[in-house]
Amino acid sequence: MVINEDDRTVPQPVEESWARIDSWLARHAPKTLRSLRPPANKERIAEAERTLDVTFCPDLVASLQCHDGTDLGAGVLTLDRVTLAPLADIVSNSLSRRDIGADQDYGDEELAHWRDEWVIFTRGVAWDSYDGRFITHRDGENYGRVGDFFTGDAPSFTEWGSLRAMLADLADALEHRRPMRGEVPVADDRALHWEQIPKPIADPISLLDLAERAGEPERPGQSVSGHTSYGARLQAASDGEAPSNSTSDQEVSQTASLSFARIVYPQQDPVPYQPDVLFAEGVTPGDLLLRTGVRPESLRARDKEQAMFAASRLWGAARPMVRAGTCGAWSFVVQDAGDSWRNDSELRRPEVLRRVSARSRAVLLYRQGNTVTRTVYAGGQPVDRHQKWSGHSPATGYVSEAERALYTAMMAELRPDFGIDFAPAEATRGELLSGLVLRFSDDLQDPDPELDPVPDEEFALDPEDTRGFDLGAIVVANSDEVLRRLFLRQLRRLTTESGLDGFPEVSGALDRLDRGEPVASGDESPLDLRTRRIEAEMRASFTVDSHREETDVTLDELRGWGNRYNGVEALRRFIRYPLVAGGAAVLHARTSPDWRRDVRADLAAVCSETHETL
Repeated sequence: MVINEDDRTVPQPVEESWARIDSWLARHAPKTLRSLRPPANKERIAEAERTLDVTFCPDLVASLQCHDGTDLGAGVLTLDRVTLAPLADIVSNSLSRRDIGADQDYGDEELAHWRDEWVIFTRGVAWDSYDGRFITHRDGENYGRVGDFFTGDAPSFTEWGSLRAMLADLADALEHRRPMRGEVPVADDRALHWEQIPKPIADPISLLDLAERAGEPERPGQSVSGHTSYGARLQAASDGEAPSNSTSDQEVSQTASLSFARIVYPQQDPVPYQPDVLFAEGVTPGDLLLRTGVRPESLRARDKEQAMFAASRLWGAARPMVRAGTCGAWSFVVQDAGDSWRNDSELRRPEVLRRVSARSRAVLLYRQGNTVTRTVYAGGQPVDRHQKWSGHSPATGYVSEAERALYTAMMAELRPDFGIDFAPAEATRGELLSGLVLRFSDDLQDPDPELDPVPDEEFALDPEDTRGFDLGAIVVANSDEVLRRLFLRQLRRLTTESGLDGFPEVSGALDRLDRGEPVASGDESPLDLRTRRIEAEMRASFTVDSHREETDVTLDELRGWGNRYNGVEALRRFIRYPLVAGGAAVLHARTSPDWRRDVRADLAAVCSETHETL
């Protein structure tokens, strides 16, 4: 609410905004009202000013004389995830920021690392002084303005020209349910919560469909006509044909149209080729690629340059590109292009190592910084892990001679230990069988339960783990059958609001869950493949801006994949986890601001159906 002052629109006084805030909280969120501390007296305010050597602006004084910040605890009043600090914290937090760096004058106030005239009046996201909100008391046009600071980011001023304006916006948001920094206030269980407003998102465009229609691009001067049927012949190749690093005579006859001269541009790399290498014993290259997650339709022989080129284009859609060959009784796989969204190695993932080593033995060697690691899996389980440190701490982007030598030495150790004689540059030169990975979904449970146990009932009963919602009270008061039906209703709401209800694999899983039947969600099941494809779409969406010359699709046209990914991950957890923990995962993923109201309405409906009491 604003008032007119000499034909200028200005926010109402701090005292009036606080009166409106208090009144709304008393009616709708008394728990939150109780978190507001009593007023600070003039003497304490003056003492704080002397300690900081700053005269507080009138808005801050007026606010402190209404409420001396908040007490932490359940239901505490938050403003964009930060809480109002009492005087003692205002002083200590402001002083702690001054100690971080010298107060330097950069001319533009926002370019300063920190200024003594900035007074922190909130606790941060983690209720500490590492981030939060401040008011500048520096003379000039910004005097009294509210700013934000977060660890790792430069301080910046907000849209609020004063604390008065911020509190007026808060009062308006509460009374009229208006958005405040993209969130709307929700009163539930006598406390105030803030929920993000989901943006209307149309059905997203499929980058993977666009990539498939476009076809694989060829490096200038190269053709692929003779390799189009290779993926269809994979099964025969992986069922007993002798593994080979080069195409067979039959394949050569089918690639007669590839009559071109390969142009090799010699160059001396500053760092020897030392890739992550994953070896599998007694497995053909084709089978190894399948176990890594490669889809058969992308399989063909490629050299490193073509693999990197094709994967970097729209056709690659940010999916990892891997190539495989043989090394004695072992096959090997290397990754030539990666997932630019995460910029990590697919071959190091336990989900891959577990599958590659099923009914076999797998050895992974990789260098990360100044450490080289060798990991051994057998029968789908880790059996050995050995690391060595080069003793050097490299600068970013620099690989020391000691690090290169350590990788070479540990690669040589594979010869006596496993019979693997491998020279990366030579073994990967030329064409190798290769393909794009549709990455396996992250395991929901670590192979070692003590490291990452499946969430149990206690996990789901903590309100902090269910977005401040007291799920524990509902669990204690209701039978498992009521809870199962309640969570399934919430799951159907989630799939609708995330756009998953149009996928038959998802709707079919929900129907089976409704009937109390098991849902097939293992490797290569319809639900597994749909889940992996949705994740691939989500990851690809973050790279669309790098393909402007190939498509005019925008990121806004792809945002729906993020919602779908969150929804399908919640479905996976509901299927895999115990009942209450799975239900908590569904509530975590709900996007409607009114999901709490939906839970209570669904609970009432389920109890009516089952003739149980609330």
